[in-house]
Amino acid sequence: MPLRNISVIARIWGALSLGIGLCLAVTSISSALMGEWGMFRDFMLSVLVCLGFALAFGLVGRKPPRNIGTRDAIFVVASGWVLASLLGALPFMFAGELGLVDAVFESVSGFTTTGSSVMRQLDSIPRSLAMW
Repeated sequence: MPLRNISVIARIWGALSLGIGLCLAVTSISSALMGEWGMFRDFMLSVLVCLGFALAFGLVGRKPPRNIGTRDAIFVVASGWVLASLLGALPFMFAGELGLVDAVFESVSGFTTTGSSVMRQLDSIPRSLAMW
C-alpha cells in the first residue's frame, strides 16, 4: 500500500531538517569562538544544506495537517533516522575528515550515543568537529 499522507511526512522531515540545522548552527558558533574558521565555514555550509531541505520539505508539506496513519508513522520514524544521519554526516564530509560511509557511521553513533567511532586520532581533529 502506498503512503497516504505525504504532506504530513514532508512537514515532519522539514521540522527534523530545521532542528538539525539549528544544532549545527550552535556548533558553528562554538567553532567561531574557538577560532576554527575553516570549521565555521564547513558548519555553516551544513546549516545551509539543512535549511534548504527544511524549506523544500516545508513547501511540500504546506497543506493543512491531517492525522497520520500507522504505516506513515513507521515510515517517518525509519526515514527520519536516515535523514538525520545523512544531515549529521555533512560536517565530517565537508571538513574532509571522513568519507560518506564513515561520516554516516560517525553521525549515527553520535545521535544514538553508542560511543563507537571510526576516527583514529581524535586529538588531531578540530575541537568543534569532536564536539559535534
